[in-house]
Amino acid sequence: MTLTKTKKRKSKHAKKGKKLTPENKFQREWQRVQNLQKSNQKLREPVSNFFTRVEQDISVDEKAYCEALSQQTERLIRFIPKKTLPDYQREELLFWIEKNLDTLCDNPFNDEIDIDSIVNDFYLHLDLYRDVELEKLKKKYPSVDPSLSPDNKGDHAGAEVGDKEDIYAEFADMLCEEDDLDSEDVFQKFYEDLFGEGEAQEKREKEHSQEMDKLLKSTSINILFRRLAKALHPDLIQDETEKLARHHLMSELINARKNKDIVKIMAMYAEHVGEAPQDIFDGDYEQMTQLLKNQVEQLERERIDIIDENPRHAVIYHCFFVLSETKIKRKLQQHRKTLKTNTRDIKDVTARLSSLKNLKLFLRDLNDQAMMVDFGDFDFDDTSDIPF
Repeated sequence: MTLTKTKKRKSKHAKKGKKLTPENKFQREWQRVQNLQKSNQKLREPVSNFFTRVEQDISVDEKAYCEALSQQTERLIRFIPKKTLPDYQREELLFWIEKNLDTLCDNPFNDEIDIDSIVNDFYLHLDLYRDVELEKLKKKYPSVDPSLSPDNKGDHAGAEVGDKEDIYAEFADMLCEEDDLDSEDVFQKFYEDLFGEGEAQEKREKEHSQEMDKLLKSTSINILFRRLAKALHPDLIQDETEKLARHHLMSELINARKNKDIVKIMAMYAEHVGEAPQDIFDGDYEQMTQLLKNQVEQLERERIDIIDENPRHAVIYHCFFVLSETKIKRKLQQHRKTLKTNTRDIKDVTARLSSLKNLKLFLRDLNDQAMMVDFGDFDFDDTSDIPF
């Protein structure tokens, strides 16, 4: 659908050094909007189909991996309250467990794993560990009740966590000591850095939307909108069925104006009123081109939203989708191979976690590796990096 007077000529205006007229620029953006709208309309089904295809290919191996990881995590949790476990190794143990839980939560094939139950068991054993520590303190200092100590505030089950402001204040004091600054100034700066950018972005988006609203009202599109709204008004007819249909059309028209979708407004005008007089756009091309560019940005964001609206589909799409079918097959094949290797390694480690003595050997190696990270010699990005 072409809404300008100038006919498109093959690549003549695309030649290097050839300046496009405002009308040509408008037509170019118009075509971009139409192409993106069609592309977005067609995208949802392929994303869903791609997920189904990948799920059939890797779901068995993914679920086996999740099951092995959950069994290992449950076994690790049992060691948390052990009295003879050194503090530094207990920290490594907790890090290991939390890493496993993060991996399980992020996996889109975790639907057969009762993660909530594992997490509850994790907190239960943490409470058991705290009880053990309290008993140690009572034996060492029989005249003191450790539960009343300020150092234990918020450490045991049922204690309330301090306000976020207190946490921010403590952090500000720490920065103050490092930079020799006033704590209130540091706290204010920390707060502005944390929340200010989001507020500034929201303000920019609001101002941009208001600017587009003014632009829309000042162009010929506003004339088309008013004419179309008058032609479609439900009160102009008596037939109830037709009146209901017009109510739906009016809703579409209002939504199109709300979204600054001038392509939709023009298409509805052409369908229900007739082709717009071409001279109505004279002098408006630059403003309408700006509206179309804004719509292009919205459609590009919409494309991302379509892919990400289902988190499970989004993970699969971003991990495996490429334009080459050969590359997709290669990525899936390599992923299955890696899954099987990791699952086998996890099961092997779990089988060897039969005693606290064996666990300590693993935790000692983990601690050594963590120390190497500080020197940039080890990358502990995922569970597969555990060299057991």
